[in-house]
Amino acid sequence: MGDKEINYSLEEIIDEGVDFGDLWYSSSSDEVLDNAEDENGSPFNGIAYETYANGMLRYFSIYKNGFQHGLTHEFYESGKTKSKQLMERGQIIGKKISWYENGEIKSIGEYENGIELNYQEWDENGNLAVSRVLSEICDNYKLLNLRREQRKNEQTDLN
Repeated sequence: MGDKEINYSLEEIIDEGVDFGDLWYSSSSDEVLDNAEDENGSPFNGIAYETYANGMLRYFSIYKNGFQHGLTHEFYESGKTKSKQLMERGQIIGKKISWYENGEIKSIGEYENGIELNYQEWDENGNLAVSRVLSEICDNYKLLNLRREQRKNEQTDLN
């Protein structure tokens, strides 16, 4: 997943994180708040998690300014990894990898600014079942270029 990935223990996630059920959504966006809007809720920063009924971790995600920003890691009820992805401002960046519960890779996708660049998925026998690449004639390609330009302008404004 790259150098942005940090490994957390279950204890660290539970001790330092917040159960997602204790957080709130903004009424005007997908922004996650630490409290209800009418109780002066502000954008959540930190680790949010959910658990299965058996206490095993379902997933955790790092949030910054109310949006997923960093590692999001999903688990099967058995505790085995289901998927991992990096997020930036609520959008997938880089690789998202999903696994079958037996540990075999289920899918790999590459993303930029939340747009899928390419994706491959295998069946449980390891046979390639789906393979796609972002086409230049697709609406998402136009959206990707727009987001690239926006990011470029943001970087220029910071300098």
